[in-house]
Amino acid sequence: MKIIVFTGSPKGEKSVTLQYVRYLEDLFPEIEFVEHHISANIRSIELESARLEEILRDVKDADAVLWAFPLYFGMVHGAYKRFIELVQKREKTDVFEGKPCGILATSIKFFDHFAIEYLIGISEDWGMRVMEVFSAGMNDLIKEKGEEQLKCFFLEFKRKIQSGAQMARMSAPVDHLVNSLEQVDRPEPKTEKTAKLGLLTEYGDSHNLDQMTQALQREFSSSEVFDLSEIKILGHCLGCLKCGYENHCVYEGKDEVIDTYRRLQACDVIVLAGTIHDRHLSSRWKTFVDRLFFTTHIPFFVGKPVGFLISGPLRQIPNLRQWMTGIWEVQGMTIAGIVTDESIHALKEVRALANTLESYAQMNYQAPRQFPAIGGHKVFRDAIAGGLKGVFGADHQYYKKNGLYDFPQNSHLLNLKGTALNMAMKLPPVRKKIQENMPDYMIMSFKKK
Repeated sequence: MKIIVFTGSPKGEKSVTLQYVRYLEDLFPEIEFVEHHISANIRSIELESARLEEILRDVKDADAVLWAFPLYFGMVHGAYKRFIELVQKREKTDVFEGKPCGILATSIKFFDHFAIEYLIGISEDWGMRVMEVFSAGMNDLIKEKGEEQLKCFFLEFKRKIQSGAQMARMSAPVDHLVNSLEQVDRPEPKTEKTAKLGLLTEYGDSHNLDQMTQALQREFSSSEVFDLSEIKILGHCLGCLKCGYENHCVYEGKDEVIDTYRRLQACDVIVLAGTIHDRHLSSRWKTFVDRLFFTTHIPFFVGKPVGFLISGPLRQIPNLRQWMTGIWEVQGMTIAGIVTDESIHALKEVRALANTLESYAQMNYQAPRQFPAIGGHKVFRDAIAGGLKGVFGADHQYYKKNGLYDFPQNSHLLNLKGTALNMAMKLPPVRKKIQENMPDYMIMSFKKK
């Protein structure tokens, strides 16, 4: 059996994810594993047509494909996504038709489901059959249970390949047809908006996106526009973690990414605009997001209202919608709304979004965080407080200073109350009385004195 492995780490041979693949290679010597370090070699794959053709020949000759990747901001690395775009742009997806595939991800479990859902959709769009999914904690393999779980995953993957299992499709096909938007001639509005708009877009990526961003700009008297197609991006996030101790990136001063983020941070309200390519925004967009890791796990846009302008079938891809709102809510932002060109009223909805952004800025409104932000914070908090604080010294100092080590079990008063109530509930008469009057107890704290 021959399995093609697409590795997704920019670190190539020094990737943590690759150690999982190598473990499988040692465990199953009868299987031929052919590795292609996609993210590490994306420049040559993009520039040299022979490299892509070599990869596609290997796929054609293989019995199965294994996507093996680490997570970067709840998704695959920007370079990995670029490979997917190249295959589609050059109309080579037919090579993958009918192939069984598996997904192996490694992470600290921060939004791992977003990346997995994305690759399930891509694989099925290309006609592949997704046999098994395995999402490992970064260090699971150094534990006996982790080894056993990985072995079981691959045994099942192998069994389904050999049996020709007919797997049910998990994702729905996406229809990329959208409305064509045109500006209607009208006098320039007399705006009284005082908030300064920071708009990050990718001009020329789609006609509709340009129409929506231009309509948005007219709503603000003061704005700063950042065009991803023009911003100098020297390279992808390297995953080197040199930013961990002092938030100093190896690219600092060499391109325009960090300066763009800091200028965006100085604006009052922020709008992020992009076009859907396959099931996500462009690989350039994803690369820009990956490069935000110079802040490591420190929220960078705390208190900023944010809106989104999206060209493409967002309603058909809830996974992308949740990724967008979740990622930026973790950064401390309040979601003001999303406008897509799926609506024939999109340009009017742009004005409504502008009004919401202005209102949020005026009130300094910060909405209560939802589950993705709460859960994301707790994942980061526990990881930094544990073994990662040595590497991520900047995170550790920030979390201490800003009260982000908010472990509820550290509250002596809360622990005392919980213990007392637990002991009281062991007494049948007390338990009966409390249970009979539970609704009253639940609202007791809300009654005015």
